[in-house]
Amino acid sequence: MARNFVQLPDATKLDTDRKDVNGQTVDQEIDRLGGEDPDELADVRNADPNPDDGGLVVRPLTPAAFNPVNDYQTSAALAAGATATLTSSAADGKKLAGLDVWTTVAYKVSIHTFDDDVGSNPLAVGGGQAYQPFMWRTPTRGYISLGSTAGTDAFRALVTNLDDANPADIFAVFHYED
Repeated sequence: MARNFVQLPDATKLDTDRKDVNGQTVDQEIDRLGGEDPDELADVRNADPNPDDGGLVVRPLTPAAFNPVNDYQTSAALAAGATATLTSSAADGKKLAGLDVWTTVAYKVSIHTFDDDVGSNPLAVGGGQAYQPFMWRTPTRGYISLGSTAGTDAFRALVTNLDDANPADIFAVFHYED
């Protein structure tokens, strides 16, 4: 590989490495984090932070204690205007990563915890039209977490049928992890 600069029509210069790929010369753009000197560059990799990286924080893509669970729950023939309570399996000490809901009618949904047999106020709300999914993902890992108590610890979705006349079939998947 040889270092090269490619001039674009707007006078921009791209820093590239020139190499041969299947008999063709190509320029691969170089994106640098740091200065021009190789000692000033930071490696981007899946590794624990290095104290010599000058403040750059690098975290593993998948934490070691990552055990994903996809917990499927349903409710059939929910009456018009009624609300179904869908509760995950016991999830002591788990973190909610997301919730997917799909129904046969327009609906609203609110996400709650059920910690030590006590329900929370809504932590997130949403909804959708018939046959349109509501797919909520947590903004940060650990945003919605459960304790580990003597009582029941679980995640809960309250889904309301917004149709005036038709019953609803509801399908939900709670995604959570350690």
